[in-house]
Amino acid sequence: MRGQTMVVGLFVILIGILIFVYWILLPVPEKEKLLEEIYGYRNVSNQSTTNLSYEANVVSKLILRDIYLYSDKKEINVARDYYLGTLVPVSEIGFGDVYEETTIFLGKKYKIIRFFYSNEDAIALSFISKCTGGYFTIRVNDFEVYSGCPSGIQKVLIQKDYLRRGDNIIRIDFYPTSIFSKATFSLNNTKLIYMNRSKIEYNFYYQGERVYISYNFCPADSNSINFYINDYKLPIYLCQNDYLEITNYLKSGLNYIKVTSEIETKVDLKFITSNSIFYYPFNFTIKDIAFLYVIKEQGDADIYVNGCKYSLNTYQTSFMFPVNKSCLSLENVLVIKPKGFVRINMLSLI
Repeated sequence: MRGQTMVVGLFVILIGILIFVYWILLPVPEKEKLLEEIYGYRNVSNQSTTNLSYEANVVSKLILRDIYLYSDKKEINVARDYYLGTLVPVSEIGFGDVYEETTIFLGKKYKIIRFFYSNEDAIALSFISKCTGGYFTIRVNDFEVYSGCPSGIQKVLIQKDYLRRGDNIIRIDFYPTSIFSKATFSLNNTKLIYMNRSKIEYNFYYQGERVYISYNFCPADSNSINFYINDYKLPIYLCQNDYLEITNYLKSGLNYIKVTSEIETKVDLKFITSNSIFYYPFNFTIKDIAFLYVIKEQGDADIYVNGCKYSLNTYQTSFMFPVNKSCLSLENVLVIKPKGFVRINMLSLI
């Protein structure tokens, strides 16, 4: 038994060594791709995997990208080619299958679905439809939003203009059209999908330096974008600006940045500051041990998670540091201090 245990232990150690060697030899672009597949992350650069409201959320993993630190400034790419304003599912409620049959003499029949709405940007009624000898209509709070009966998967978008906070009603009316045969209707896998528009949310830590943003959402109109700094709406007059100063709108310490749009718009957004040190406050689920992964393109720097220090040397491009429980709390600050210049492609704490 003891010999078997030793063999298993050696096997596990060898597998670990092979994985580590594979990770070290893997090219930087492939490492980024692999981490993106593992974390399901794309589009927004410097954003944790949940909402970034510092006070309200505790995350189990943190992902930051595209941090360029120089001796006299820093650049933080918050979003690159990010589609702002896209309707994204956040939750759904299933209602199962709906089946009705009638004839021209019995007249129409109907089905009522009741649901609750709070403040989502839109909802969609999804189903797989099949009809014989008739068609159906869908009304939401007495507004008709659909009429017909094509076969297959259907998704009926319901804008928030048709909805009211609290209880709402969907009424589906089934109409027979044939005088010679029975009309049958089936709506399978019927469900309501609640959706919100994609937005950018970012926590920016201000230390008194001059701060600029570089953005581009052309060819969209400037009125289509809403840029908020601590709930103050920043006036935007052009769809592109390479150096817009926002220093006067910031407060010392943590600032909450939010960018929204009512239409789908591709956005690039970058912060440029006259201070080279990167600060990022975050809440984190405390674990016995976490791991800090870093992929950098060039340069070297020191990274601090609260009081614990982790160094990036010049010649290595990928790093994996164990982060002990003693280094973390519910509220944390991650600090990156460059030694000259460092370009970090991705940093994750899990």
